[in-house]
Amino acid sequence: MASNATFPESAGEPHPITARRPPRRTPARGTAPAAEPRPSGRLPVHRCRGVRVAVLLAVGWICLATSVRGAPPCNQPSRKGTRDASRAAPLLPANHPRLCRSRRAGHLTPVDLRPLIQVDRKTGCLRVIRWRVVAGVSSERIVRPSTVGAAGEGAEQTAPDTRPAAPPPARGEAPRRSGRPPNIVLIIADDLGLGDLGCYGQRFIRTPNLDRLARTGARFTQHYAGAPTGAAARCTLLTGKHTGHADIRGTSHIRLAPQTVTLASVLQKAGYATALIGKWGLCDPPVPGDPLKFGFQTFFGYLDPIHAHNYYPDFLWKNDTRCPIKGNVVEVRGRGGVAIKKSQYSHHLFTREAMTFITEHRNKPFFLLLAYTIPHANNEAGEDGLEVPDTSPYEGTDWPPPQKRYAAMVSRLDASVGQIVAHLQLQGLLENTLILFTSDNGPHADAGAKPAFFDSTAALPGRRVEKSWFAAGNAGG
Repeated sequence: MASNATFPESAGEPHPITARRPPRRTPARGTAPAAEPRPSGRLPVHRCRGVRVAVLLAVGWICLATSVRGAPPCNQPSRKGTRDASRAAPLLPANHPRLCRSRRAGHLTPVDLRPLIQVDRKTGCLRVIRWRVVAGVSSERIVRPSTVGAAGEGAEQTAPDTRPAAPPPARGEAPRRSGRPPNIVLIIADDLGLGDLGCYGQRFIRTPNLDRLARTGARFTQHYAGAPTGAAARCTLLTGKHTGHADIRGTSHIRLAPQTVTLASVLQKAGYATALIGKWGLCDPPVPGDPLKFGFQTFFGYLDPIHAHNYYPDFLWKNDTRCPIKGNVVEVRGRGGVAIKKSQYSHHLFTREAMTFITEHRNKPFFLLLAYTIPHANNEAGEDGLEVPDTSPYEGTDWPPPQKRYAAMVSRLDASVGQIVAHLQLQGLLENTLILFTSDNGPHADAGAKPAFFDSTAALPGRRVEKSWFAAGNAGG
């Protein structure tokens, strides 16, 4: 590769670097080499400057790190001409994680090193005099910065802390809690759509009580049902297992394995009174007293999902006892039934039983699973499956009859939630009760219901099951 560049040496000019080098002297033959001069103990000027800059940068970095870490201030006065780098550092609170409490003396032991820095008068550089290890600061004497007052700006005051130090919990022991554990009320709707509530964008169906809960609480916008059918979704919710590991994965073979750990059994061991009111739906065919085997001490409602279709049943289960419902006459159709004489609406019975349970256990922490069946359809009743006492407050609308009944069911559900909240407040339990509301899965399209009419899916695709599933003999959840 050719190049037209010329070098200074080739042109007869001295090289700018090699010209500064002293000529190398070769000793004459037969003479001893000259002794090299001993170092004077001082570095060359250019090296000295580099070391000073490096030391200055290192000390500055140490000062910055110490101030950011927030070392506690020193109580000892600094020497004249010295500066304590930690005096301007922010203070640590007494409960800071870096202050570990000593088990023997009850002292706060900060693990920290503080440099004492002095300005060199000759060079003007900073240098570290010594490092001071700070440890064993008593918890009874905590220095806190004071506001501007009689002591002057930036003054410090010593505030004695007379609180006794709590002994640390033993290894493996749960942290101590003061007061009574909170009550838990978990309300589950049956086939309610995400968009059926006003707090999620519903414009036509009135749900003021649930909307109030959403305003004063929290909405779980990333909470998903465990399965698209009721039995599998309820199994996932109660056991914490997804459908790959759960015992119930669809609408057939509905049975929990013996000794299955559920949310109710865990809370019962923790001292909670547990109750399930409404739809169990995790045993088909029904087994009397089945919920009592999985952590629930009290049960009232439906055992199997087919029986739960009928809103006017002629009997319900109380623990392991079959209790007749006066005034309701049911005609058997297939595996389910349709009431030909209607007197008592099961949804109202569940609300009344729930308030009775709250009253009886107001002096003890309780877990109430209130599993309503609204707005599930009674599939055995065909187009009249959306069973509700009346269509108020929507009787004056020009909507189709199925849509009026569906909206009335959702508003009746909302009114019952309002009754539960009011009863908790009446018993003085509202402030110490966690209220959770959810649906087992998405909306249905049975008995003339149309999710698109009220935008029940909230612009999300899909719904629970197709109507043709029931024609094939499958049970809905």
